[in-house]
Amino acid sequence: VQASNFLFPLAALPLISRSLTVQEFGAYVAITTYGNYLLLVSDFTYNQSGPIHANHAIGDETFSRLFYDSVLLKFGLFLLACPIYVLVLSGVQGFSLMSVAIGTLIPAVTTITPRWIMYSIGKTGLFGAFTFPARVGWFGCIWLLYRYHLDINSILVLTVLAQLAILIPSLRTVARSLDGPYHFSLGRLYQFFRADLGQYAAILASSVMRESALGLLSIFGGATEIAVFGLADRIRFAMMGAIAPAIQSVFLFSRRAGNVADDESRFKIKILNVAIIAIISCSAIAVMVLAKPIVHLLGGGKYDASVPILIILSILPFFSALNAICGINTLLAAGHADLFSRAQFLSLISTAPVMFGLIYAFQAIGAAIGSVVAEVTLSGFFLLALRQCGLLGALYPTVSEFRYFLESR
Repeated sequence: VQASNFLFPLAALPLISRSLTVQEFGAYVAITTYGNYLLLVSDFTYNQSGPIHANHAIGDETFSRLFYDSVLLKFGLFLLACPIYVLVLSGVQGFSLMSVAIGTLIPAVTTITPRWIMYSIGKTGLFGAFTFPARVGWFGCIWLLYRYHLDINSILVLTVLAQLAILIPSLRTVARSLDGPYHFSLGRLYQFFRADLGQYAAILASSVMRESALGLLSIFGGATEIAVFGLADRIRFAMMGAIAPAIQSVFLFSRRAGNVADDESRFKIKILNVAIIAIISCSAIAVMVLAKPIVHLLGGGKYDASVPILIILSILPFFSALNAICGINTLLAAGHADLFSRAQFLSLISTAPVMFGLIYAFQAIGAAIGSVVAEVTLSGFFLLALRQCGLLGALYPTVSEFRYFLESR
């Protein structure tokens, strides 16, 4: 599911970048990036702690309440953040009012798509069956329009339609799993929001640190700088998308095992952690070596300035994967939400001035360097937190564990 969300946009990237001017492509990158920012705000904590809440709700027969409350809370946060989204986008070169209006529909539809609910009720495969043909259809329409006329608005409209094709059957599936009537309570929504507020603030802090590069670049550099950075960042995004399903599967496995996980389950988690890091490391080296032909393949000669940016950003997925393993898959899964939040806040405080200064001074190159600095800093704080709570050994298998596992076979 996750891989299709990243790989099809990557496959369409050569068509989009060649159909649009550099400035138009920068505007397209900005609208999709700010849409992701808006989703980070509206998703609250559901993408991380949603499966935990769902397990409790199914056991307590309050699943219907959780579902409707989540939709209302997420859409309420979306409406609160939407004016800022529109205001920021209206200041980026290359935008029309129509582009901003259509662009707003993408995060609106995605916000109410019950992806985490589908995962929580064991319908991951079915959600993939909805997602894959929608992405294939989106790519096919992009290819057809590329042969005739492809512009920003048509790309955005197709994206909205593809997301609707996922939303509608997903809602029907979830509706069949609801366990009773729903009674709205503003007080209950407030209590839920307040209970997860610390983790939500930490998620936003981490997202600001990780994803602020393009936002700051739109202030200091304009559409052209956004375009050359955005092309390289799309490749980095696809690298993480390819490995994201494995990371998410490890998290779900560790949550299901819980505190009663046996030695074999813990060993499997550690082996998977090492395998994920090894795969992403090999991918990073390959992208670093092949940066120039990759950029030419996806963007053509007019994006030569993206080559050094891609070389720098190719380092990023290694640390992003490490942070997902250390943070969500280990600290959060083990119940250390306080340490998880603190590490992200400390990282934001440490790196925000550095990021700001680098982008102001060096624009796109500075954004790439700042992104790496931010992710490396977060890795350091996560590792310190793991050491503090005695979970550092949960990341990787020791030689004695290998020996014990082989002997037991």
